[in-house]
Amino acid sequence: MNTSLASVITPLALSILIRSATAENPQFYQQVQADSYAEPVPIHAFIGAWHAPERPGHLAFMDAYSETGIHSGNNTLAYTLSDDYMLRFSPALASMYYAYKNTQPLASGAYPVALQVQQIATEGIRWGHRWSLQPSWSLTTGLNLLNGLSLINGQTNGMINYSGPHFNANNFPAANLNVDYAYSKPHLHESELDTQWYPNQPTGVGYALDFALHGQWSALLADLQVRNLAGKMHWSTVPQTSYSADCQCAQHLYNFSGSLQKASHYEQTLPWVAEGHLQWQVAPGAITLDSFSNHLQTLIRAGVAIPSGLPKLSLKLAIEPQSHSVDLECNSTNFSLRWQSDALNMNQSHRLGTALRFNIPI
Repeated sequence: MNTSLASVITPLALSILIRSATAENPQFYQQVQADSYAEPVPIHAFIGAWHAPERPGHLAFMDAYSETGIHSGNNTLAYTLSDDYMLRFSPALASMYYAYKNTQPLASGAYPVALQVQQIATEGIRWGHRWSLQPSWSLTTGLNLLNGLSLINGQTNGMINYSGPHFNANNFPAANLNVDYAYSKPHLHESELDTQWYPNQPTGVGYALDFALHGQWSALLADLQVRNLAGKMHWSTVPQTSYSADCQCAQHLYNFSGSLQKASHYEQTLPWVAEGHLQWQVAPGAITLDSFSNHLQTLIRAGVAIPSGLPKLSLKLAIEPQSHSVDLECNSTNFSLRWQSDALNMNQSHRLGTALRFNIPI
């Protein structure tokens, strides 16, 4: 972990741990969750060779988060890990890439190219505090001090004219592309532009706020959680690629301009993630409504929760119409497990979600 970050965290960690030793009912806890969605092809194919049936689509994302720590009274101290990928692209680009990867013919025409990519992985320390608002409502706020592990942040845009039907230079009368992105590791064969381009891993520190609102009104239970609220990462010595390329490919005329450089300071906004949960108690179970949101998409699940027959353990079945997926959950006071997919074969899933949480008194 970054030395300057550790110098801030250590006094805070010691303070919370001392309180934990004297607090009533301290608990160790672990929570791990991941949500992924890919529109054009299944997730397994999207990160691989794209050898799968194609659907119309313009986005894909992955959110993975883990938190390990101690609850102490109204305070929480935890170690966190997170990794987020956000991709938005033109449907025309997805169609062209799919045809290329699967050696399929593609209709002639002008194909607009637009791609926005954001990836960020962090580790950090989270301090949280629970505030009682009313007897049945509470607000938990969290401060996260973060160390950056990796990043990609940028975009590509342009136009490709294609005369088909097969992928070779003679069938690309003209193309122009503009690439501008920052990264911790090069992804576009930058060494072919500069054989001395071997950038070191950039360093980054940052912060993020989070909150969770919990409450009950009559038979309605409500829960809203938001991560990476007003979150920023500040990176130093960040490699950047900024290039424009124009070609009359059939005539083998190419023009490249741009540069490879390092930014002494680079600021990256953390992608926010929100989850909402509503539960309407209807004996003997409940009707549920859940949501997962980021700046690309909001996905909503509707379902029912029923008693399992075991003390304090309930089962939930929900449907997410947008992704045609099914969500299964089991929940108890100190344990919960969730699994979501739109296919029995995970290699064919466009939507995957999983979560595990447990508490252990110490």
